[in-house]
Amino acid sequence: MPSVIEIAKSLEYPVKIFEHHFPELCAAILEKRLLRLDINDLRMKLEAILASEEEPISVSEVARRLGYSSRTIFNRFPVLYSAISGRYQNFRQQRKKERVEKLCQAVQQATIVIHERGEHPTSTRVGSMIGSSIHFKIPEVRLAWRKKMEELGYEG
Repeated sequence: MPSVIEIAKSLEYPVKIFEHHFPELCAAILEKRLLRLDINDLRMKLEAILASEEEPISVSEVARRLGYSSRTIFNRFPVLYSAISGRYQNFRQQRKKERVEKLCQAVQQATIVIHERGEHPTSTRVGSMIGSSIHFKIPEVRLAWRKKMEELGYEG
């Protein structure tokens, strides 16, 4: 449920106008938001997500699933927010590392195959074999290709 401030912003009116003309409605919105915010329940859910063995998710996804804003989680539980965020970032970095390693292996294998066909394993040829030459923009992939080229006797 949006706050009075969020409602006022979305309608492009000053909050004071709402508070002056609709005090009962503003009070009802505030009361409903406070009832909805069960701090202990939220803390337990955040701790459970952090301890979960499931694939980590972003704080914004956690907030969406729990029905709170990321700002609420950050303001109420900055340590849990940081821990969930850090866990997700580590997960993403590990996934990226694994993808790059697989690409490096694919580049090296494609380089060998092209070489064994008697062709010069250019980045374009290798790229077309693995799906795209754009992967050569990744420094680790380019380095893996160059190392394999040197091993096969090509000069850089």
